[in-house]
Amino acid sequence: MKNNKRVLWLVPKWTLPATDGARVATKSLLRNVAQMGVEVDLACLSNEEAPQDFEVLKSELGLEGVYFYRRASHKLHWLFFRFVKRPFAPLTMSSFCDEGSIAFLKKCIEQKNYDAIVLDGLHLCAPFILGKGLTPPKNVKLIYRAHNVEHDLWFASSKRSNSLVKSLIFRWQGALIKKVEEKTLRNCAFVAPISQEDSGWIKSIVGEERVLVTPLGLKFEKLKKTNSSRMKNFLFIGRLDWEPNRRGLEWFLLNVWCRIDHRKAKLHICGSGRGDWLHNPLPMPGVIHHGFVRDVNEIYQKVDACIAPIFFGSGTRIKVVEPYTKNRPVITTSMGAQGSGLIPGVHYIEADSAKEWVDAISNFSRNHSQVLVDAGVEKLKATMDEKVVAHEFCKTCL
Repeated sequence: MKNNKRVLWLVPKWTLPATDGARVATKSLLRNVAQMGVEVDLACLSNEEAPQDFEVLKSELGLEGVYFYRRASHKLHWLFFRFVKRPFAPLTMSSFCDEGSIAFLKKCIEQKNYDAIVLDGLHLCAPFILGKGLTPPKNVKLIYRAHNVEHDLWFASSKRSNSLVKSLIFRWQGALIKKVEEKTLRNCAFVAPISQEDSGWIKSIVGEERVLVTPLGLKFEKLKKTNSSRMKNFLFIGRLDWEPNRRGLEWFLLNVWCRIDHRKAKLHICGSGRGDWLHNPLPMPGVIHHGFVRDVNEIYQKVDACIAPIFFGSGTRIKVVEPYTKNRPVITTSMGAQGSGLIPGVHYIEADSAKEWVDAISNFSRNHSQVLVDAGVEKLKATMDEKVVAHEFCKTCL
């Protein structure tokens, strides 16, 4: 399908390396949309140092132009002043709405006659909803790529907090973010949530016609295991400072892994982000912490299965669906599998309680797991193959 549209794609962090689920999803969709013939320019508003790999990004993803702006990392006293000045604006969105960010976005939008602007994540919607003087030109469609129902994450943090003050702050910020989400949904031509579950709330706000579930696009390959020992090897892979990951892994180590026969099983932990909190539960018998691994295939080839002890959050969990692209089964919770379309006992091993997790690890069978993997790959290919996802996105939204 040839598509001659021009698109400006806004992201909150540099896309390479794709070290977390959001980056993986963005990289996949960007690359395949560009391969459909769409002329894509990328504009990144990051709070990190300017990257050096502009040409690598353009080449790898097939982009026409790349623009970068380093957002301010505001100190606590500035945030307090911002809160006093605009108490009904979410604090985490403030740097996206300041004068520098608005000026950068205006300059990017004026570069070409774009047909659409893709807002990759809720924070990229904030300049258009909360910012002053930023409106897209007429006939330019705004498309919101929703990775999560963001206010749900804040409300969940409020419930889990042991501090009354923090709980109230999280609740207040969650309510403000919900208002931004609702206004965003009403002001965008299309909304592309990453999971079917998230689309339910979104459709309750704007109806079905402007919503297209656009799942994480996957590329499947059949990796063989290089280690043929009788030791069962399990893998946790994910960003270690993302709250659902941290809480789930910490719970698993303290409540499940301590009850496993470590003469028969090993756990490999890989991931980017700050993982210094692991110094408390670790070291533990049978656990190997690799940190960030650039070539994940090397790790996948060593393991028999992946684990995803996730108990809250929204969106599709990359750590649940990615293993199928590497020919590996998954043990996860009912919440972890949410948004994937996978069925427990047919495509994956489900475990919610500590006892169920211990049983799943202790009784793991390589032969049975391959049956689950084959069924899971067949299921996911039908809806999450990266070419299929990009084709539907271009046909419907552009």
